[in-house]
Amino acid sequence: KFVQLKTKEIAIDAGLNATLEQVVGSERDRTDVTVHDWIVRDDKGVVQTWDDGSAKTTVMHTDVAVVNATANSYVNRSAKLRGSAAHARGARKIKKYQSQVAPDLFVPAIVEAHGLLDHGFVKLLSNIAESHIDLSRPGADLSMTERSVIKSQLMNKSYQLISVALQKGLETNLTEAVKRATMEHARRTGVGAGQPGLS
Repeated sequence: KFVQLKTKEIAIDAGLNATLEQVVGSERDRTDVTVHDWIVRDDKGVVQTWDDGSAKTTVMHTDVAVVNATANSYVNRSAKLRGSAAHARGARKIKKYQSQVAPDLFVPAIVEAHGLLDHGFVKLLSNIAESHIDLSRPGADLSMTERSVIKSQLMNKSYQLISVALQKGLETNLTEAVKRATMEHARRTGVGAGQPGLS
């Protein structure tokens, strides 16, 4: 939840209209974050425009996932190719959601537990950074160098925010796992309140 909420917050801070838990498709699944005014860009980041010069927009859905690259299902592949766990999870998300959200856009937002972002998540944050520049200074005549510097700063800030959100989420999950294990141990052994329990 922490990474999901931070992704939405980054989009809103950029001036985009983002919401959580959008129901999509006939299967009634929910995507984590939906940006309703996603600016369409080509592979080089150039805004695509209509005949009147206005920017093309679409609805973009993303589903956030944190994967453990050292899990049994990923560890052999991850040892050979960095980021393969995130890439594999992203491919599964695309297979699940792309047709459900059509004609809208779907971009997976996958991060490995050690902090590596999949290329889809990087593209998502890159588009948001570009949009932040465009929406905060519409029509501004920035040089390519100025734009590049601003985008780098925005991307760096986004990486930091996602990293902190990831660590908070992992801490929360670990605390909850310890709590459940302690309660289960007490239930199985009959250890009561105030008695030494699971260390």
